[in-house]
Amino acid sequence: MFSGTVVFRVADGRPHLRIYCNQNRNDVAKGNDFVAPQVVYNTPDWAALENDPILQKVKTYLQNGALEASITVDANGTQKDLKVLLEDPPGFRLGEAFRKIYATAKWIPGFRNGHPADCTFDYAFYFKVWYIGFEHHGGGGQ
Repeated sequence: MFSGTVVFRVADGRPHLRIYCNQNRNDVAKGNDFVAPQVVYNTPDWAALENDPILQKVKTYLQNGALEASITVDANGTQKDLKVLLEDPPGFRLGEAFRKIYATAKWIPGFRNGHPADCTFDYAFYFKVWYIGFEHHGGGGQ
């Protein structure tokens, strides 16, 4: 999986396209050389999507959802901290389910100015409920 941000704007009548390998508002606004850690797809516990009682409630109500997290990963790609900043819709405990799924996550380390670095970064996650199962999207643009 890959997450990042695409910015398109027109300045002085000319189009400008910028692609950033992160979702951090400050880094994107400043145009910093920052590649956020990227999750190794097969390391989160995706089976929790089908077996977790929280997500079964979401499935019963056919409720899509999104959350924003702040994740800290060291220069070796080891997840050190995960905080859920925003859950939508509230009351479905999607953040709790997300923490369970990502408890086993491994990461390709982040890079600042071309060097592996400890970093804390923004991460968006979307739950989309289909009639027969879940679709999940890690990352996502701003």
